[in-house]
Amino acid sequence: MPPNLLSLSRMVMAPLIVWIIWLDSPGTTWFSVVLLVVAGITDFLDGYLARKMDQITPAGLILDPIADKTLALALILALTLFRDFPSWLAILVVARDVIILAAGLGLKKARKVEPVSKTAGKFYFSSLLVLLGCHLFQFTFGQTLFLYVTLLFFVLSSVEYLVLFVRAVGGGEESALFDHRAARTSFMVIILIASAVGLIGLVRFFWLD
Repeated sequence: MPPNLLSLSRMVMAPLIVWIIWLDSPGTTWFSVVLLVVAGITDFLDGYLARKMDQITPAGLILDPIADKTLALALILALTLFRDFPSWLAILVVARDVIILAAGLGLKKARKVEPVSKTAGKFYFSSLLVLLGCHLFQFTFGQTLFLYVTLLFFVLSSVEYLVLFVRAVGGGEESALFDHRAARTSFMVIILIASAVGLIGLVRFFWLD
């Protein structure tokens, strides 16, 4: 199915981008950023196409977050080793993913509830990808800007998963905390504003400094 293939493509990109980061040459850096942008686009498209084509499957619901985590963790490892990605943030990201994975597996075993990506989690992953891209270019303004954006969505997505977990354990409704249009629109506005500010800084970084 096309949505699942898009998710799998992010897993394929992970070792390729890590290898490119390890090479550490200007041309390959641009290529890795292009792959990172493509990965971000596929992250939004797979869910959209799954809903649009009525191809939401249990396998796809599991594959999507696994693909996100595989790509993000591989990039974080490479950038922590070969760039200046902060180790404290790397620990936070890895710890969050381990906790969510363990909780999701526990729910699946206890109540047959499939762990799936949530609204805030999608925006968290997208902002994290942008932050990783800023570290690829060693774009300090973008690193600072998207560090705060990423931390914002880190907190929101963690709260969203916590609420979902508590509801599921209590046998209540399993709907996500931010899974409604107002939240998605607000999150999108935050991302667009941050991206616009970051783009202005990027122009200055490459052409005016």
